[in-house]
Amino acid sequence: MKNKVFFLVLLSFLIRGLFAVYYLNFDTHYSKSYGTKPFLSGKSKIDEVVINYDKYNSTAYNIVFSGGMLDKTEHFLYHPPLYSFFLAFSYFFFGYNILSFIIPQILLASFNSALVFILTFRIFRNEKVSFIAALMYALNPYFVLNSVLLLSETLYSFLLLCVFIICSKIAFPPSQKNNFLSGIFLGLTALCRTVVLVFIPFVFIWLISVLRKRAKAIIISSSVIFLAFLLVYGSWLVRNYFTYGRFASSIGYDSALEENSLQLYKQHVEGTLEYGKQRQIFFNWVANNKQLYLKNSAKRFVTFFFKPYSVDDITKRNKIIAFFVFLLIFPLGYLGLFRQIMINNRISWLIFFYCLSTAFLHVMTSISALENMRYRLPIMLCLIPFAANELYLAIKSAKRKFS
Repeated sequence: MKNKVFFLVLLSFLIRGLFAVYYLNFDTHYSKSYGTKPFLSGKSKIDEVVINYDKYNSTAYNIVFSGGMLDKTEHFLYHPPLYSFFLAFSYFFFGYNILSFIIPQILLASFNSALVFILTFRIFRNEKVSFIAALMYALNPYFVLNSVLLLSETLYSFLLLCVFIICSKIAFPPSQKNNFLSGIFLGLTALCRTVVLVFIPFVFIWLISVLRKRAKAIIISSSVIFLAFLLVYGSWLVRNYFTYGRFASSIGYDSALEENSLQLYKQHVEGTLEYGKQRQIFFNWVANNKQLYLKNSAKRFVTFFFKPYSVDDITKRNKIIAFFVFLLIFPLGYLGLFRQIMINNRISWLIFFYCLSTAFLHVMTSISALENMRYRLPIMLCLIPFAANELYLAIKSAKRKFS
C-alpha cells in the first residue's frame, strides 16, 4: 500500500509541476488575463503574477512585511485568514516570489492524493478502489489547475479530507483523541472557508446517529469536539473583537450572503457596505422578489448538480474537458453515494451531509441564476471515492462477462 501511495503522490507532483511550467509561461489565457511574462526563473514577484489587489495575497503580504495581525486596514476585511496564513508562512521562509507559494501548494495538492486514497480505503476497504480514486484526483484537470492558482481550494480540500478521515475513527472505538482532532480540524476548515460552518451542526447529528443510545458517549464526544472547535475558531473571533470591536469570522465575508448583498447595495449606493447589513439587504431583496429568487435558485440547483459548466462562452476544449470530467465523476458518484447510504455506511452519511449542506448554502444564498463552478469542487472531491468504486465494479463485471 505504501508503494502505491508514494507513486500517486509523486505522479500528482510531477503533473502539477509540469502544468505550472506550462501555465505560467505559455498559456495564452493566463498571459492575456494577467498580462504576465515568463516565470521559469521564479524570480518575479507575486504582484506580477496575480492581480495586485487580490485580498489573499495582500493579507499575507501585510502579515509578513507590514502591519502584521494587529493591522486594521482592508487587508483583513474580506476572506477568512487561514489561506493567507499559509501564503504568509511561505513568503516568510522562501521570499516573496512565484515559487514561494507554487511549490508548497503543489506539494500539498500532491499529498491530497494520499488522503483521497486513505479516505476511500476507510469507506470500501479495497486498495484497488482507493488507487482508482486517488488517480482520479491526481489527474483531474480542475484540481490540477487550482493547485497552481492563488486560491484556497487546495488547502480547503486538504482540511476537508482530514476531517472525514479523522471522523471515520471517532466511534471505532470511541476516542477522545479523535474527537479533539476532529474539532481542531473543523475549526481550521472554518478558518479556511466559512461556508463549512453550515456543515458543523450535521456533524453532531451524524455523531448522535453513530453512537446511538450511548447518551454519556454522545455528550462527552460532542463536548470535546465543540470545545476543540471553539479553541481554534474562537481565537479568531476574539482577535477580531479586540481589533474591530465585534465578534466576526471575517469582517466582510462572514456569510455566503456577502457577495450578493454587495451587488444589491452597489445598485443603489456607491461606497463600502457597512458590516452587519448583508443579511438585512439580502432578505429584503428576497422578500420583494420571491418568484425571481425561487426561479434563480431552481436554475442554480440544476446547474450545481447536473451541468458540466455554467456558462456557454468557453472554448471547445474546455467544454470537452468539462463534459468528460462531469460524466466520469458525477453520475457514478451520485449512484455510488446512494448505494452506500442504502447500506448505512456511516462515513458515507457524513459525506452526504456535507454535500447537502454545502450545496444548499450555495444554491439558496444568491440573487443570480448562475453558479460559480469553483464552489462545486468540494462536492466533486467528495464524489470521487464513490465514482471510483462504481467504475471498479463496472470493470470487474465486464471482465467476468467477457472472460
